[in-house]
Amino acid sequence: MARFRVVDWFSSVGGFSSQAAPDHDVVGGVDRDVDALKCFQASFPEATTACRKLPATLQDCNMPTPHISTFWHFSPPCVAFSSARRACTDGEVDEAIKLLAWSIEMAVWHGVHYSIENVATEIPLAVATRYRDMHPYDVDFEVLCASSFGVPQCRKRLIISRPEVIQLLRDRMANPDLINMETAFARRGLPCPGTHVKNATTCKSGPCMRSIDNYCVTLVASRPVHFLRQPSSKWTAATEPELRTLMGLPDSLKLPSDKRGVVRALGNAVAGGVAKAILTAAKEVACNGNENFIRSADDQTVFDTAIAGAEECLRWYHKRESVKRQTEKRMPAGLSMAAEKRMRAAVVKEVMDATADS
Repeated sequence: MARFRVVDWFSSVGGFSSQAAPDHDVVGGVDRDVDALKCFQASFPEATTACRKLPATLQDCNMPTPHISTFWHFSPPCVAFSSARRACTDGEVDEAIKLLAWSIEMAVWHGVHYSIENVATEIPLAVATRYRDMHPYDVDFEVLCASSFGVPQCRKRLIISRPEVIQLLRDRMANPDLINMETAFARRGLPCPGTHVKNATTCKSGPCMRSIDNYCVTLVASRPVHFLRQPSSKWTAATEPELRTLMGLPDSLKLPSDKRGVVRALGNAVAGGVAKAILTAAKEVACNGNENFIRSADDQTVFDTAIAGAEECLRWYHKRESVKRQTEKRMPAGLSMAAEKRMRAAVVKEVMDATADS
């Protein structure tokens, strides 16, 4: 199989899809953000777009029926999982868990080539581990750092995909393509923007600030990074071309016209080198005979199954949190590390047994 037919779920402006063209065909994009979808459509005029709040059926989104050449990428919302989250409610966390679980369920039950990207924090990692245990032949995951894939940024993200794809990505990380910011700007034909970069804090030292001959701090959707410009020695926000370079995304990717929209779109995107590596690994897997095994073309049945699975995942999460709280209450202080480990295991088993009996 030479080319994938790529559908980008939670697409935003299409950062992942920008790495698919021209080697693959981008056939669809789904997102609830109207302005982001307009950018996606401008970048990929041949693709079908749908402004929908997910989850939704393929028919509702007017997306094509899965085929042996189908590749789905999902980037479900991750603000509620982020370590920098501010005022997320329990309901928003629950919704984020359901969307992540629904993405995995849809990919597994349709039997397509797929990848799912999210932040590498406790809850997404726990959900990914649960699904890997449930579907060991269909689900695996790894935390990838963009700096290992030719992107000058320490951007760690959870990537979920088929086990064969994840193994190839692990092999790639063993031989990383490392470049710093200075080299990345030179390759792009841009002048070096300054001597140092920092995130948008008042701090001007420590881990929030790095030299231009290092990797950039992680780009976020809420605010741009700043460069120490010369000769003025003033900190000013990174420009659009500079942010594209730090994300490894092409000039052909259309972005919103306002600065805030640009920062948000690029901060939410998949790093270019990571997206390219995922597609390359998936293509190698497909060309080695591991094509899609389409389990069901019944859109509504798979959707219903995925929704039920997502609801079950949410119940599992709440039970897990309850066990953790009860365990912490019953753990005595002052134990050695080994004694605490044995005690914790015993208490968790006791709490789980009591929960099952009830």
